[in-house]
Amino acid sequence: MKFLKSKKFWFTILALIIIGLLIYFIFVKKESIENGTTPENGEIEQDEISPISFIRSPTLGSWHSINFSVKVLDDDLESGLDYDSCEYKVVSYKDEQERSSGWMKRKCNFDLTISVGENKMCSFEGKDACWIYVRSKDNDNNQHIAKLSNKSVAYFSIDWSKPFISKIFITNTEQEQTYPINIKENKEYILKTEVIDNVRVAVCYLYINDKNQGIMLKLDPDCYKECVFNKEFKPETTGTYKAFAVCKDTISGWQKGETMELKTNLAPIISSCRVVPSSGNFETNFQFFLDVLDPDNNELYFSWDFNDGESSSLKNPIHYYENPGTYKPQVIVSDNQDASDTCTTAWVSVVQ
Repeated sequence: MKFLKSKKFWFTILALIIIGLLIYFIFVKKESIENGTTPENGEIEQDEISPISFIRSPTLGSWHSINFSVKVLDDDLESGLDYDSCEYKVVSYKDEQERSSGWMKRKCNFDLTISVGENKMCSFEGKDACWIYVRSKDNDNNQHIAKLSNKSVAYFSIDWSKPFISKIFITNTEQEQTYPINIKENKEYILKTEVIDNVRVAVCYLYINDKNQGIMLKLDPDCYKECVFNKEFKPETTGTYKAFAVCKDTISGWQKGETMELKTNLAPIISSCRVVPSSGNFETNFQFFLDVLDPDNNELYFSWDFNDGESSSLKNPIHYYENPGTYKPQVIVSDNQDASDTCTTAWVSVVQ
C-alpha cells in the first residue's frame, strides 16, 4: 500500500498514459487520416477550403505583340495541391468570333508561355482580345474557380500589326488629293495624315525635309483606331518640300509613312517667241511660234495680243493684218496656278 501512495508510482502511471497517447496519434490516427476512415470514437474535420490560383504578371490590360509569359502562383492551405490537376485556358475574341483552347494541363507554379499570332493561342488582334484562365484542385478534390475578381483571369490587348499611315494631304480626304501637292510660299497649310491601327494609335510626328516638326494633333481627340492627325506648315521659300509622318501604336515601334512632295508653284518659262516673217502685206500669213516649259508640268494657257485689237489662245497661231502699220505682238503664258511669263516678238511691219 505504501508503494501505491508513493510519488514514483504516480509518475510511472503518468508516463505510461503519455506514451499510449503518442502511440495512438502516431499510428492509429495517422492511418485513419491516410485511408479516409474515421476512428470509432471520433470524426475527421473535412477540408472545404479551395486552393488558390492567380496570375501574378503581366497585369490585366497589358499589350503584347509577340509570345509572352504569364507567371502563375498555386497554393493550398489544407490538404495540399493535386499537382496533376493544374490547368489553364486561352480564349481569343474578335467581334463576334471566339476561339478557345479548352482547359489544358499545366505545371503548377510554373510560368505559362502564350503564343501570339494567326492560328496561335491568342489568334485575334484587338483590344481585350485574349483572355487567360488558370485553376487547380487540392487533394480533397476542391476545385478553384477562375474569376476576374480572384485574379485567376486576365485579359490582354493583342497587337502584332504596325499602323497604316496614309500619304500627307491638305484636302478633306486623301482621295481628293492630287500629287505632287502644289502650295504657295508664305501661305499657311494644314498637313494631314490618316492612321489606322487594329488596337490604338498612340502618336504621330511630322517631318519636313527629314527634320522633325513636332507632334501632330488629332482632329478627333476621342478616336483610337482610325485617326486623322494634322499640323500647320508655312513654306517660307520657293522650292520643293518632302513631307512624311512617323507614327506608332501602343505597342509597336515607330512606323514611317510614304514621303510626299509639296511644291511651291513655279511660273512657266518662255525661252523664245518669234514671228515669221516679220514684214509683209495684207495677204501675208504671219506665223507666230512659242517655246515654253513649265517646271511643275502644270497645264498652260496662251494669250497672244497681236497689237491690232485681235488675240488668240493658240500656242502657235497664224494671223493676218488688215491695216498697214508697225505692230508689237506679245504673248502671256499662264499655268493653272495663275503664275505667268510674258514674251514680245520682233516688230511686225505691214505695207499695202
